[in-house]
Amino acid sequence: MLDVKLWTPDTCLPGDSCKIYFLIDDVNPGVSLGYVTHDQAIVIYNARLIARPNSTNVTEGSTPNQRPRLCSAHAPLGHTPAMYTVVKEENERKNFTLTEIQRILPAVLVDDYIWVYDVNRVLQVSIDARIPETGATRIVLQNALNTRFGPGKVVVN
Repeated sequence: MLDVKLWTPDTCLPGDSCKIYFLIDDVNPGVSLGYVTHDQAIVIYNARLIARPNSTNVTEGSTPNQRPRLCSAHAPLGHTPAMYTVVKEENERKNFTLTEIQRILPAVLVDDYIWVYDVNRVLQVSIDARIPETGATRIVLQNALNTRFGPGKVVVN
């Protein structure tokens, strides 16, 4: 059965986060079926309540009682499927980058790096310079990220 989730991506600026509804199916709840508007989220939620009035399996975050909002970086895209695609890609880029750091630089712990999207939506990653093996290996990491996303999408400092 279809359900909706409210997503607050961690790729927006702190204190200026988007809140975006997206569609899921309980068969594969970890897989997004795409963006939905607030009005669509209400219709889907109500249909779910009618179909399963005694269900306690309403997904946390699925009650469409919050208005969606866009951060200053994503607001120009409007509440559109294109905006959702951009936000989802940024999130996937961040997640892949952090996984690659752990794969290529296993001595680097989560507390040893910081990441942020700059105003141009380039992912900037800074790794603690005190980590001994990061010199030449940073080049390997940057090359892997350039291969995956294209040059200039992620910068490893």
